Amino acid sequence: TSLAISNNGPIINQHILSIDPQGVTEKIKYRTTIIEWGGVKDVVADSSNIYLFYDNGDAGIIPKRSFSNSEEALKFLRLATSYWTTAK
Repeated sequence: TSLAISNNGPIINQHILSIDPQGVTEKIKYRTTIIEWGGVKDVVADSSNIYLFYDNGDAGIIPKRSFSNSEEALKFLRLATSYWTTAK
């Protein structure tokens, strides 16, 4: 399974972040970046966002408001944490 978050803002037309057992895929307009779970240093959440910290110093930041409800945000966080932990 993979979940995708789409953020339509003034700077980025479409930013899609999806996860699956192999890793994280980020698509921004004409660029696609794939980060295997081994390249993820940490998965963290606060009250507003879910953060995927990568080993190159970058991070995927997913606003919880991108999800249809708080249960979907929690499901994404648990799935990301599970994939990340399994890959360690």
